[in-house]
Amino acid sequence: MTIRGRILSTQERMMRQKTWQAVGINAVADRRRRHVEFEVGDFVWVVLTKNRFSAGDYHKLAARKIGPVEIVEKINSNAYRLKLPRHIRTADVFNVKHLIPYTGDSSDDDDSRTNSLHPGENNAAEDLASRYLEKNRS
Repeated sequence: MTIRGRILSTQERMMRQKTWQAVGINAVADRRRRHVEFEVGDFVWVVLTKNRFSAGDYHKLAARKIGPVEIVEKINSNAYRLKLPRHIRTADVFNVKHLIPYTGDSSDDDDSRTNSLHPGENNAAEDLASRYLEKNRS
């Protein structure tokens, strides 16, 4: 076997090995993927990541989950365009990994940081807190 033949056989062997490694890595990644499909008109919760906030708006206690938000367009099975409230300044296209299906109102979904991006929505809690603070200042 010539040197050229040995080099070619080594390259072929390396390519086969690389292909098998890629198949193994993809199989592991596929096990962790969520296969969720939404339809236009469905409502979802949106999880905001740090890079979705503008430079001065992010702080570690900011609301991470907003919603329910309506799906306006299905771009593909992995990306959806949403109808975001006007005061949220970010792109309106989200990957499916940042969307959680909205199942309706239930009392066990109470999260103090959920929906806090909607102004005036937590008025009852704010009133209760202000009354508590005023009572304890005396």
